[in-house]
Amino acid sequence: MKRFSKTLTASALVFALACSSLTNASTVEAASKVTIKKVTVKAPSGKTCILAKGKSVSLTATVSGSPKKTVAKKYQAVTYKSANTKIASVTKKGLVKGRKVGKTTIKVTSKKNKKKSASIKVIVKKNPVKKITLKTKSASLSVGETANIKASISPSKQVSKKLSYKSSNQKVATVSAKGKVTAKGEGSAKITVSATDGSKKKAVFNVKVGIGIQSVKVTGPESLLVTLSAPKNLARTDFTIHSGSKEYGFSHLWEDYQAKSYDGGKTYEISLNDAYDSLYPNEYVKISIPKLSIDNEKEEIISYSDISADKSNDRNSYVTSCVGEPYSSSWYIDDSVPMTYEITSLPAGLKACFSEDKTQLVVRGRFTSICNGASTILTGTDVKGNVYHRTYYFYVGSDTQVVAKPIVCEVEKYRPSTETESAYGDHYIFLSDYLSISGPSYSENDYTYSSTDLPSIFKMTDDGLVTYANDENVVPGNYSFHLTLTYKSGENSYSTTIPVTITVCDTVKITGVLRDADGIGIPNAYVSFVSKYDSNGRCYYHGCYTDANGYYSAYVIPAQYKIASRGVIRIITVTSGGNVDLYSPYHLVKFVTDDMSQASRVSLDSSITLERGYTNSYNLSTFKQWNNESKSYEATNYLYAYLLPGTYDINSYTSESDRTYTCYDANGKILGKSYLNAQSFTVTGNQTITLSRTAYLFS
Repeated sequence: MKRFSKTLTASALVFALACSSLTNASTVEAASKVTIKKVTVKAPSGKTCILAKGKSVSLTATVSGSPKKTVAKKYQAVTYKSANTKIASVTKKGLVKGRKVGKTTIKVTSKKNKKKSASIKVIVKKNPVKKITLKTKSASLSVGETANIKASISPSKQVSKKLSYKSSNQKVATVSAKGKVTAKGEGSAKITVSATDGSKKKAVFNVKVGIGIQSVKVTGPESLLVTLSAPKNLARTDFTIHSGSKEYGFSHLWEDYQAKSYDGGKTYEISLNDAYDSLYPNEYVKISIPKLSIDNEKEEIISYSDISADKSNDRNSYVTSCVGEPYSSSWYIDDSVPMTYEITSLPAGLKACFSEDKTQLVVRGRFTSICNGASTILTGTDVKGNVYHRTYYFYVGSDTQVVAKPIVCEVEKYRPSTETESAYGDHYIFLSDYLSISGPSYSENDYTYSSTDLPSIFKMTDDGLVTYANDENVVPGNYSFHLTLTYKSGENSYSTTIPVTITVCDTVKITGVLRDADGIGIPNAYVSFVSKYDSNGRCYYHGCYTDANGYYSAYVIPAQYKIASRGVIRIITVTSGGNVDLYSPYHLVKFVTDDMSQASRVSLDSSITLERGYTNSYNLSTFKQWNNESKSYEATNYLYAYLLPGTYDINSYTSESDRTYTCYDANGKILGKSYLNAQSFTVTGNQTITLSRTAYLFS
């Protein structure tokens, strides 16, 4: 038994020695394949080591080669040697000490491959840094914003001015080698600013990064666009909106509005729904979002162009008169907006009369000659420095000469009436609507209309109504012809011929769904499309109703539109067909009464008014339900209103007679009378409210 044990032990020893030999051979073989390719070295000051006399800094050497991981772990050993130890000495671990003012170099060599080395220039300064002073010690940045750290060093002479920067949290803020801070995410970070000359002097720059209001843009009398510095999920109640003048303060607090983002929280479209107020030029609007950690309030002055809904700052006006007739008129860009005015030269016989401050202008005189399109430009400048233009065109005839302006207009391509879901535009034109005419008569209706080169797609009546010759074969494009206008008075006849250009516009299909605040489709709601007005004050107007589930579709001419329905306003540019969903801020609230049978609830009258706050009031309407059999909306036996969250009142100051209603049963038989009691209720979502009323029978 003992003999067997000794034999087994000896065998194990032989096996272990064999394995050891193999391992050592493998290690030697692996080591022989290691290749050192490069040595690099840097100091805290960078590629040049700049330090103060009597101070020390550590060099960082890096050896690279292959295999990369093996070299990084096992072959980083290097040697250091100073070319002039009287100027700078260096230890085996790379600690450099400044001995004397001057310059030298330190050579760094790989221990594995002495042929691979690098050198770093060393500059020794006379004075160490005693203090680092920051111009500003902190910054509040929005995500994506940058700030530059500005630092000064004392003493200012014979000292290293090279600084290093390090962020305590790179997820919040990063910093470049030159001190440029870039905000990355919400939170706080400290940027440590350090001297690199061995003096160990530091300063701290505190960074607070958050999401703030980047800009506020007024897009209409009842709409705003708020852009954040980065996306953030906000609710309607996170916004506070004031408007008013600087002189009297922000006196108006908006209560009835929507705030909705369609791009993931970067921009929010604000719809202001106060029926008694709107935004006015030269006033201010102030947006506050307390939930934001920085830049949570912003003011913006409202200019005329913000709310004018015009395509540009250029507008046109047309003056018609006759030679010898007196003319007197106030000229302005907008009479409700203070502006200072300038004007170019006027036709002979007219004179411009300015007020002393040039905010008012009257043009008066008598025309002395025929004018057929002569123009004058009125220039107005508002308080923001925005410049606007209105071009006045003159068409001045005489008792024997007719003068009229050329006609340029647009009409939609016809679409078959079978597309009942579409919002139809006009497929005809009254040319008289586009005329500015003067001569023996100013009335467009006194003239007959004719053309010898009318395009074949049109037909025209003698009173200027242009329609399609064949609705089914209409090709979009520009069509030009000449229009002859003729006026007859007894045996005398007067006429003129003017050019006409009609653009037939193709339409695109816009679809979408209108939802309430609870995400339920709103049925039978009107959705309007109004384009920006052109320089002549004309626009496209479309409208359609949602179906039983809140879906709508409309055909519109490509343009910029204000889409509005149920308290939501969106400004969109339509270039092609697509989907535009609408989200109302209102909840559907239905109303029933507590005193009579279900059938008698039709006695509730839609003239009932709900009060909320100081100015807002809401009228109730009879709710209509879609009937699939009749394919129509039918009135139900309850009233409804779409309301914002809050408390509403049927006020006690309303007289009893005004709150008294006749009650009927389902067959129309009079049951008696009742009156609504003064009461209040709170809206928190889509719900049914039971109204209290006192009923009594006829005697």
